[in-house]
Amino acid sequence: MATETPIDLPQDVAAALAERGPTLGGHQLVLLPRETRDGRTYFLDDDIDALTLAREEGLDAAFLFDGENRRFLHENAAGWELAAAVAVAENLGATGIAALARSLLQRVRRAKEEGLYDGEESAAPLKLMITQVRQDGVTGNTSTQAIQIEGNLESVTSAVKRLLSGDG
Repeated sequence: MATETPIDLPQDVAAALAERGPTLGGHQLVLLPRETRDGRTYFLDDDIDALTLAREEGLDAAFLFDGENRRFLHENAAGWELAAAVAVAENLGATGIAALARSLLQRVRRAKEEGLYDGEESAAPLKLMITQVRQDGVTGNTSTQAIQIEGNLESVTSAVKRLLSGDG
């Protein structure tokens, strides 16, 4: 079973999401930086693959920050865990949710091909920070709700489907 924990977004991420609004500037999915150091946010090397795979699965995906404002942190890690941080558009439907799940599965398969993970695909460890961006129909204000979901691939994708379909 996946665990779900509400989290606070870094200030620059929250401001950029509020600026893009609930349609994420016309994208279905936006990759968010996963690391914060000394008040600055960073993407990691594998976020480039994550963007490519999301697009291959049919999602209109982009990085939160434009190239000139995007910082990458290059690190070597001991062990492997699939980690991702994304924001989803308010109007992401069932097709988009399924594409997100497929892109996560493709990242597990790529890790297996590269020898980083050798277990069952559905049991792959996953930490997903997912942010929903919404606009209040009355006030027009934009709000965000960020949740970190941890578990195996199967339990996390089930939780995402439940959360984004409005069943949770």
